Amino acid sequence: MINGKGYSSFDRSKLYSYWNVFFVYEKSSLVAITEKELKNEIASEKYKAKPFIDSQQIINIILTRLSKRHNFHDQFHEQFPGANEGSLLGMQLYTLILKDDKDWCYIVTQHPGHLFAHATYFIPIRRNLYANYNQCKS
Repeated sequence: MINGKGYSSFDRSKLYSYWNVFFVYEKSSLVAITEKELKNEIASEKYKAKPFIDSQQIINIILTRLSKRHNFHDQFHEQFPGANEGSLLGMQLYTLILKDDKDWCYIVTQHPGHLFAHATYFIPIRRNLYANYNQCKS
C-alpha cells in the first residue's frame, strides 16, 4: 500500500502515456529478473526499525548487480530501444510497493519526469496513527 491505497486503486486508464512502455515491459521475460531483485530489496527494508526506500539508490544497486551477473542491459536495450531502465524499474517498484501488505508513505518528487525513478518511500513509526497519517500527507 502507498499512503493507504492498495493495488486495487491503481487505475491504468488514468495514467500518463509514458506508462505504456512499462505495460509492454511487464509482459517481457526481463520483468521476472527485476521483480525478484526489487522484492528482495523491499523485504530487506520493510522489517528494519526505520524502513526507507530511496528508489534511485535501490535501482542503481540492482542495475549494477545485474550488469555483473546477466546480460540484462543488452537484452533491455534490444527489446526497449530508447527506454530508460531506471524509469521502468521505478514504475515496477511503485507497483510492487502498492501490492505490499505494509502501508508505505510516498514522498512526491519536485520534478514530475523523475517521479518514479527518484521517489522515496518509508513506513512511519506506528506510535501515533494520526501523526503518521499527517506525515504521509505532507
